[in-house]
Amino acid sequence: MTWRDNRRDLKIDSQYGDFSITNNDLVCTRNNLDNLKDVVIERYKTNAKDFLLVPTYGANLERFIGKGIDQSLINNIVTNLKYSLTYDKFVSLNELEIIPIILNDKLRLFTYITIGDNKLAVESIYDYKEGVFKIA
Repeated sequence: MTWRDNRRDLKIDSQYGDFSITNNDLVCTRNNLDNLKDVVIERYKTNAKDFLLVPTYGANLERFIGKGIDQSLINNIVTNLKYSLTYDKFVSLNELEIIPIILNDKLRLFTYITIGDNKLAVESIYDYKEGVFKIA
């Protein structure tokens, strides 16, 4: 089963990786695009060996901390992000577009996933000096 087939799932707070709870109860979602966005954010924020059962899961961006932004770094980050979403056919490459833009010593990455008539947009910022990866 993939995220496309899922009719109901527990809502995950993708910023912290915790289950969402409202009124002392777990929150469920029936929106597949919400589930897709949560997993995209989770994979982007996950580093190698964060998941014991799947040590290669995630984009592993911490390995780029402290490296100056150049075309090689940008290509490597975009490649890692694409791989983290496509290695297991979670998303196909023809559904995925990642646009990198450098602004104020930060690499802004705009990820677009087109599924039929729907388009999911995820904006992320990689601050190579701080080693911080923020997702909006």
